Amino acid sequence: MASSTGPGRRGTGLLYSALLLLVLTGLSVPVGTVSEPGKWILNLNSETLKKENFFIFTKTLFNSSFIQLKLVAETCNSSSPVKFDVSWYLRNSHCYNEFLSLNATWSKEYFNSKVVKQEGGSGYYVFHRYPTITCQPHMFHLDEFKMKTRLTELPRKLNTETKTSGTRRRREEEPPKPKAAVVQKKGASAETGKDAVPPKEVAAPAHFDAVAESWEDGPYMFILHIEEKNRAPDGANPPTPWSLQLQISMKGSYDYISATEWPNMVEEGGGEG
Repeated sequence: MASSTGPGRRGTGLLYSALLLLVLTGLSVPVGTVSEPGKWILNLNSETLKKENFFIFTKTLFNSSFIQLKLVAETCNSSSPVKFDVSWYLRNSHCYNEFLSLNATWSKEYFNSKVVKQEGGSGYYVFHRYPTITCQPHMFHLDEFKMKTRLTELPRKLNTETKTSGTRRRREEEPPKPKAAVVQKKGASAETGKDAVPPKEVAAPAHFDAVAESWEDGPYMFILHIEEKNRAPDGANPPTPWSLQLQISMKGSYDYISATEWPNMVEEGGGEG
């Protein structure tokens, strides 16, 4: 629990700053917000992965928080190695309630989606797929973070009759005006007029086990997809059981405290002597 170092003045100031942060980001946070975990342990084995291979984790993050993926333990047979396809998908939303009600059944629908799913749910996403991984000690961290991509807004449906009528009315009222020709050199940016520069991946800081970094304050979802690659049947050497234990964590400036919990923590701490 946070505690203030002054006579309540510091705690009040931090509370105001945290509340202002949430207002500026446009988040509508429900009253009485429940605690959001910042660390999860995922236990997998040869049987559980047959039933489910998409795993979703959601949290309201501060900007520049790190998403980490770590192999904690593994039990595998080195003489008959198991191979996996591992990929993940990170996405944010400007609609707090969109991620609040999500559960595991939505994981597959959202995974690697490039479009806005819910009105007001604009944002960005990052997708990464690893080369085939063998069941053995493995590092998932990335030396460079992937660039985020803006989600595509779904076109709004307009009444065709109203649109046609309005277009006809404008044509009758205003005669067409000639437009000035716009010449743009090949390879130039339409916004700045400078040569277009292809996006580059962001160099990851020296943060152990980090695979991605949040790009603004707000709710995020992290979906992990793990699939065992089919092994050729071998009567003499049947597949041996295996198990993996993964740790997924989301950690920011205030450790595992979420952006929605922080104002309450500061308020409680500000009341202490």
